[in-house]
Amino acid sequence: MSIKQSNLNEESIKKYLSPTFLGDRVVLVEEREISAKIKINLIENAKKSLDISYFQVQKDEAGILFFAGLIEAAKRGVKVRILLDGKCNKIKYNLDDTNLALLRNPNIEIKYYDPLNIINPKSWNNILHDKYIVVDNKIAIIGGRNIGNQYFAFHNSDYNKINDREVLIYTNNSNFTSSAVVQIEDYFNLIWQSKYSKVLNIKMNKKRILKADNKINYFESFLKVEREKYKHLFNNEFDWDLYSIEVNKISLIYNSIKRGKKEPSCWKEIIKFFDVAKENIIIQSPYIIFSKAMKNKFKLNNYSNKSISVITNSAYSTLDLLAFTGYLKHKKSLIKNKFKLYEYQREKSSIHGKSYVFDDNLSIVGSFNLDPRSVYLSTETMLIIDSVKFNQELRKKLNILIDDSVLVNQKNVKQKSPSLFKRIILVIFSVLTYFFNFLL
Repeated sequence: MSIKQSNLNEESIKKYLSPTFLGDRVVLVEEREISAKIKINLIENAKKSLDISYFQVQKDEAGILFFAGLIEAAKRGVKVRILLDGKCNKIKYNLDDTNLALLRNPNIEIKYYDPLNIINPKSWNNILHDKYIVVDNKIAIIGGRNIGNQYFAFHNSDYNKINDREVLIYTNNSNFTSSAVVQIEDYFNLIWQSKYSKVLNIKMNKKRILKADNKINYFESFLKVEREKYKHLFNNEFDWDLYSIEVNKISLIYNSIKRGKKEPSCWKEIIKFFDVAKENIIIQSPYIIFSKAMKNKFKLNNYSNKSISVITNSAYSTLDLLAFTGYLKHKKSLIKNKFKLYEYQREKSSIHGKSYVFDDNLSIVGSFNLDPRSVYLSTETMLIIDSVKFNQELRKKLNILIDDSVLVNQKNVKQKSPSLFKRIILVIFSVLTYFFNFLL
């Protein structure tokens, strides 16, 4: 990278910085149970509106509770808009009965983002990968966590526990029009109004109305049982002024909205921070995969003079075997270019957070995986946070993950071994994914 390019990047990132506190406050949400408590609290206390966008809402205890809470909020007059990915939720998690129950309430609108169209290949990889909730246009929680038991605390076993990360944004200044909450709300409206977000065309005949009413009754009974079963998760009080920290500035970045190969908007901005960072960078991603186009823009050997630590899953911890085989193709290259590569090793646990910290004041958190799919194909949202205090807090969390990981740069590193079945699947997938690394 030339000195001229570095200077241009330094000038370009000034828009993400502020010498003073502008008005937003944040809470770093790491623990699964805390995330569950916060989401339940936000839905319980919504007064006017709930705007929700998720890649995946699983059909398990956490997912059912989520929809039950939204229906209850709508019954007390809250306007609820739900935007879900049209492939993951319509195919893997068929929500037909739930859709009927949601549509039964006039205060609920639901759309699916670009549902699968078999005869249009461009729609196949147009994925809504965002995960956030906006409450009453004044508070939001956004990050990489989907809605499901593995991401929260709704089951006794911690088998396949998924560790993730979110940021809650809060402002007590109603006139703060530059708030990141406003930015997220504007982005939601942009996606909501796009041609890819489709309203469900379901005619509510007598049979479907009966089915919807039965499902609503089920949700109400389920919610009553859950309140008894998990009393500690409900009716909590959060003083956001007390729990949150002030930050100088928060900015939302996101990918363009189109089918096919997108302009890599998030990736282009993130690269700028790599170029201007003076000393220390930490990256966390569930897997690290580079396409040829990504490598052309992000040359690993340009950064060998900086201390860069990478935290990702190991063969032992990963749950996404397809994506992990893509990472294995780049592992040696990362080590060769002096990236400190840490592979997570904790038992019955994997990491799913997507974060970056640069030097002592800049942090980036959101839904963006370091892979070609997040760079070129999916919708993605990331927060750029200018704050020394938040940077320090995030670093502490990342260092905990490092303590539970193995530095694989060293020779003869001892790692926990995955099961024989998992090793066999990884070998098979390595062959199968050879020709479509760019889709991982």
